[in-house]
Amino acid sequence: MRSLLFYDILKFDAVKSNLLSNIIWIYYGKMNTDKGKIIILGAGITGLVLAERLSRTLKERVVVVEKENFLGGLASTLSDEDLSFDLGSHRIHSDFPPELIAYLEKTIGVKLIKRSRRGALYYNGKYLRYPPNVFNFLKVLSFRNTLRLAVSYLKRFDYSHRDAVNYQEAMIRAVGKKIYVAFYKNFARKLWGVDPKRMSIDGMRRRNTFLNLQSITKSVCGKDRYFFYPIHGIGDIAKKLESSILENNGKIIKGAKINGFSLDSGRVTRIIIEGLDGAKDEIESSIVASTVPIDSLFGILYGHHTPASGLTWRGLRILYIHMRELLEARNETFYFPRLDIKFGRVSDIGKFSPYINAFAGGTLLTVEVPCTPGDRLWDADDKELLDICVRDLIKTGVLTGYPDVSKYFSIHLEKAYPVFEIGWREKFIGMHSQLDKILNLFTIGRKGLFLHCNIDHCIIQGLELADFILQDKWRDKDLWNKKMSRFLQFCARD
Repeated sequence: MRSLLFYDILKFDAVKSNLLSNIIWIYYGKMNTDKGKIIILGAGITGLVLAERLSRTLKERVVVVEKENFLGGLASTLSDEDLSFDLGSHRIHSDFPPELIAYLEKTIGVKLIKRSRRGALYYNGKYLRYPPNVFNFLKVLSFRNTLRLAVSYLKRFDYSHRDAVNYQEAMIRAVGKKIYVAFYKNFARKLWGVDPKRMSIDGMRRRNTFLNLQSITKSVCGKDRYFFYPIHGIGDIAKKLESSILENNGKIIKGAKINGFSLDSGRVTRIIIEGLDGAKDEIESSIVASTVPIDSLFGILYGHHTPASGLTWRGLRILYIHMRELLEARNETFYFPRLDIKFGRVSDIGKFSPYINAFAGGTLLTVEVPCTPGDRLWDADDKELLDICVRDLIKTGVLTGYPDVSKYFSIHLEKAYPVFEIGWREKFIGMHSQLDKILNLFTIGRKGLFLHCNIDHCIIQGLELADFILQDKWRDKDLWNKKMSRFLQFCARD
């Protein structure tokens, strides 16, 4: 029902658009789009997959524009002297579609290794296995406490008589009040930075709830006890895609920001970009696919102060700590729901792949701190953030004492997570409906569609839009919006 509502609104708005522009575009497009550039804005996984698939047929017509000097977006592996590190914690989940595993390994040549999953969730001074395991709950929490959670889970049906209006009510109906308070309430506030009562129920729909029948069944059956990971880091995916695009004579422009667009008869005819040196350039376009944040794109086209703007994002500060000693714990990832612990997730990249930083020795911890630009954690210098995080790492038992730190540094990600506050959908639809009137412009990807999703979801979007363009269906925005509604149902998993 949600996707139908979204599609119907877009369809109604499209009917109101200028009929003359559509007629001109149908004629003009058929005469000219066989020669113009296909421009992809943003070189995250969605943008690169789209560009790679298109470049196999359209060759030099494919142009990728990326504001950073590296590719992959959030799924990047970067280097600092002799250390390699991912932007956060990434993995190829065990339920990754087999056809997409084949795509990564056989089509673009990514070498994946299979790793045991030993995640740990910090709760009440103890560590539970993550994803959850009923037997581990019994062992760590005792039969009595596990029974209390189970009874609360069953009592969730007491709330089924009324419709949930926010994230908190939806979660209580889904997992019960005690489980919600123990595992979700504070984590939601930490991750998104707002009171769960102000969050839309889409906060639950867009992020997998780990204490549910499906996840517990998978745990008992052993289906979540492993994951796949590129041998040299998650950024291997972007590197392989980049190589293929260039081999196909596609073009990738790094370090270039979008300055503006030229519009004519309801379509984008040129994109104005600016390099790091301040030099500007214009690229003629026949089709434009944007994976940049939808509100940023909207602001460039129509101005930032518009009634439809106002989507909220949560920032992320990632602290990297390289210590000379090896981490004693066998876990590759730790999760921390409590509010008094400043980070939400900590990972040891060496346990994702033994080939990463093998010559550097020691342990490289990736410490993810959700925060908002301008707050204390965002503005803290690296040494202050290090002291805060080490204190909490010791308090939670990840470290036994202050480590022998050889290097530490941090990265700021301004728009890491979409915040699904109540009312976000109306703002999103308002922006998307306006952008949809531009006949050769498509918004797609995690940030282009305000999604919280995983790598497989990004690959699917890129492949589907590429096929849509190659099959010469792209003028049919009505048909594309039907396809896109499915993307809006993607649910992220940790």
